[in-house]
Amino acid sequence: MTLSKRAASILSLASRAGKIASGEESVEKSLQSGACELIIISSEASANTKKKFVNKCRFYGKEAVICGTVEDISTAIGKRTRVAVSINDEGFAKLLKECIQESRGDNAVE
Repeated sequence: MTLSKRAASILSLASRAGKIASGEESVEKSLQSGACELIIISSEASANTKKKFVNKCRFYGKEAVICGTVEDISTAIGKRTRVAVSINDEGFAKLLKECIQESRGDNAVE
């Protein structure tokens, strides 16, 4: 599933506000430090990467959502080939979760 225009806009705004971490290592550090509120994982990520982040999110009590392509995520944040993005602000995380759930029409957050 691709990111909706609204979700991409919110992700872009969070990026410009400096409230994200992108790339696998940065996302892991954000999660371990407790700064992370939500992780968005590309649907094109490998099964191992998806499993790793979902398991880490469960361990740290954070939420993960698998949504969007690598291109969608990378374009929204203005960086090349990002598989995972950590949202480090509660407000942006809440908006993104609501937007993704609306676009899917279900409870998409894991």
